[in-house]
Amino acid sequence: MTTHTLTRTGLPPLRFTGRLLAEASSAQEHGSRRHRYHVIRLYEVEQDSRAEGPARRVVQIEYRSVPSRTNSRHEHGYDQAEAVEASAVPEYLADYDPAEDVTGGYPPIERFAVQQVRMVSEVVDGFDAAVSAVLAAAGYVETI
Repeated sequence: MTTHTLTRTGLPPLRFTGRLLAEASSAQEHGSRRHRYHVIRLYEVEQDSRAEGPARRVVQIEYRSVPSRTNSRHEHGYDQAEAVEASAVPEYLADYDPAEDVTGGYPPIERFAVQQVRMVSEVVDGFDAAVSAVLAAAGYVETI
């Protein structure tokens, strides 16, 4: 197990001992996800042998915004990391709204409305794909 210190926007860093279970990125070489994308990491937290209670995980979500022709230089990246119970990880990721991270984009005029909606939709779709990849790699399965 390794000690990790994760940056959190607007909060102090989160330090814990654990190991990386899974990682996925929504970045692509072409399209809007080349300039705006999420990276999701899931860590297993080392538990003290005397500790009681459910297993813990740390969910790290990074939003990256790279300046480009359609990307405002005023849009900033965002770093989030949160400790949650292992069983709550899927719900935690499902509740996260990646569209809220997109603060820039096309000028807010009617002529660019379709492009703005498409760009945000691509960011959300990419996030959803990254969530699926992380959950599958970490062994989360819904059984019915």
